[in-house]
Amino acid sequence: MIHELKIKPKFFQDIINGIKNFEIRKNDRMFRVGDILVLSEFDYRDNTYTGNQIKVKVDNILTHDDFPDGIPIDYVVMNIRRYNSWIPVQNDIYYRIDIDGDIVEDTWEETTFDYAVLMIGNCFKSKVQAAMYKNYYVHLYKGYQNEKYKRN
Repeated sequence: MIHELKIKPKFFQDIINGIKNFEIRKNDRMFRVGDILVLSEFDYRDNTYTGNQIKVKVDNILTHDDFPDGIPIDYVVMNIRRYNSWIPVQNDIYYRIDIDGDIVEDTWEETTFDYAVLMIGNCFKSKVQAAMYKNYYVHLYKGYQNEKYKRN
């Protein structure tokens, strides 16, 4: 099932940057593992949508029954991960963030590299989508480089 929900800008950005991988919600929609949440950034100060959205998939759910001292009755804690419903086909243009943080336009050719980019989620239908995730991938790549140098 698909649920459309509002989310505050700070929490939206934390999900984009890979810092936040959970959502706490009143369970008035009977959330289930496998559900897709369409989180729309909403500025409560102006009472307006910003136009930014992210789709996430629910991987796990904890309820009051699982943790009575920490989760109120009628609330759930959902483990979420980014959900990419777009998968390119031969010769599609896609965008990715390279190791230097630049947004690169590329053509899908069904190579091992293309599939690797898709598997780590660094494959976007538009430059705007890629730009939203730029900080996350720059941070991810820098962490990888630091670990690589520690091993040598």
